Amino acid sequence: KYMRESRKLLLLWIFSVSAVVGMYAVAVWFGALNQDEGWYLYAGRLVSEGKRPFIDFASTQGPVMAYVYALAQPAVRLAGVAGGRMFTAVIGFVTLLCAARLAYLIAGDGRFGHGLTTAATGGDAAAGGGAAAGGGAAKDGGAVNGWGSDKNAVGLTAALLVFALLGMNLYHVYFTSIVKTYSLAGLFTVLGFLALCKALCRSGGNRDQLLSFVFSFVSAGMFALAAGVRLSAGILLPAIWLMLAFGWWRRGHRRDDIFVLTGFLFGGSVVLLSIFIPLLAAAPVAVKFGLLEYHSGRSVGSSAVLLAYKGGFVMRLAGSYFPLVIAAVAGLWGWFAGRAKRDESGNQAAGGELIPVMITGLAAVTLVHLAAAFPYDDYQVFIMPVLAVIAGTAVAPVLSRVKFGLLIVVLLLLVHSVSSPMLQGWLLAERDRIWWPLRSETALGRLHRAAESVINFGGYGASECDTLLTQDTYLAVEAGLHVPQGMELGPFCYFPDMDRDKAQACHVLNWELFRNVLLAGESPAAAFSGYGLAISCPQITQLSAEEQGELWKILESSYEPVETIDAFGQADTTLRILRCSEED
Repeated sequence: KYMRESRKLLLLWIFSVSAVVGMYAVAVWFGALNQDEGWYLYAGRLVSEGKRPFIDFASTQGPVMAYVYALAQPAVRLAGVAGGRMFTAVIGFVTLLCAARLAYLIAGDGRFGHGLTTAATGGDAAAGGGAAAGGGAAKDGGAVNGWGSDKNAVGLTAALLVFALLGMNLYHVYFTSIVKTYSLAGLFTVLGFLALCKALCRSGGNRDQLLSFVFSFVSAGMFALAAGVRLSAGILLPAIWLMLAFGWWRRGHRRDDIFVLTGFLFGGSVVLLSIFIPLLAAAPVAVKFGLLEYHSGRSVGSSAVLLAYKGGFVMRLAGSYFPLVIAAVAGLWGWFAGRAKRDESGNQAAGGELIPVMITGLAAVTLVHLAAAFPYDDYQVFIMPVLAVIAGTAVAPVLSRVKFGLLIVVLLLLVHSVSSPMLQGWLLAERDRIWWPLRSETALGRLHRAAESVINFGGYGASECDTLLTQDTYLAVEAGLHVPQGMELGPFCYFPDMDRDKAQACHVLNWELFRNVLLAGESPAAAFSGYGLAISCPQITQLSAEEQGELWKILESSYEPVETIDAFGQADTTLRILRCSEED
């Protein structure tokens, strides 16, 4: 019976992995374009060419993203933006496996205790698999539905549940397939908690104390790397350390905890300083601007509007991760309900210590995102594997005792994802009365066609110049071209009111510098979508019709229009392609 159940579980894993790989393929090839993809991939190319973030070009996030995506350049040269997406999707998929592994360690691995599965009893339930639904765990000899030990059943259930909650959510798959910070920051975050889980598993010997120090050092280093990818991940280091320090104080200053605390403090400090100190020493103005001033400069108006945006953030996030939110609410309720008995039992399993730390980290990141002037719900994507592990390990003890329960949940998650309006938006064109015509091209296909047009009209094959005048940086990436200096941030490179000296130090363009670039006519071709010549930073507001008209007039004094492409890029705007006037 155990072998039959094992084969069933293996088949369910094969089915789930196949479904998730298929969803990642759909997201890579059919997913909508995002402007950020361009300048992240372009930053990776610049690093591969020997340039440095902040010092040689502008950046609004830590430098780790650019250095990692320098490794993706062979794929980008081969397949354009699609190559960058495939690189990102691999990172996202590995993150799912790491999150599943973490859930297994917390919920089922004997070396780490039962974690949440002992919440109600502290591991003192009777043998034979007679644990009550809701948290009690049987001793190792008990069997649940033929799975073998109760620990094994709960751990395997938690692992597959976490994998499915994330991998069968099209929203999560999409945002860990497109080239943004979420996939890489999520990987470092999950690896940080994996290492911390190892650090909390010790028996008190000298070797275990050394390993606790090493694993906690690695854990903090992973969180520091996450902060070097995405600034909002930086809150994890102080939040987690303070929670660990609180646990040390609450448990009566236990000696073993000192090794975890010191290792975490040293690891975070060493890696974080190694990432940012050289940049601060070489380009303090650019670093301060990119990491602080740029993000704090946005304005959304009145307090009522600000509150509405924050409410929208919560509602959109709950809708995008609805199955995970339901599982998390049920799991957290069960976890807190069993907290008193868990404390009485004195259980110090790694899971019992780690879950409160994970909840703290999740809450800290969420509050940071909520504090943003305009919080986008996708900001949360990188931290959602943490919520999935919390929810999965909490729900698994009950689900592992329900016959076909895991299969039913996986199928429901798959149906939920396939029915997503996001998928319909990728495959269907704008509705024509009572008809829903299919899109004639994918977003990537239209981008590739636009890149070919730019190359042909600009005559780049016969020209030594490889610069394309554009704020649609992903078009330059797809065409294998560069953009003028100062335009690396794409539509967010224009700061009209900034002082010239500061703009040059920060590698962006003010009104005067932007006008000079448009007038210079040094690029054989130009291309601007609805995002081009339209956005004023740092407020991220739309330029007035008069300002946009003036910029277009300046551009057209040196360039003549040759082609328009409808439904191009992010938000399906119109792309206008121009070439340098012959008389110039």
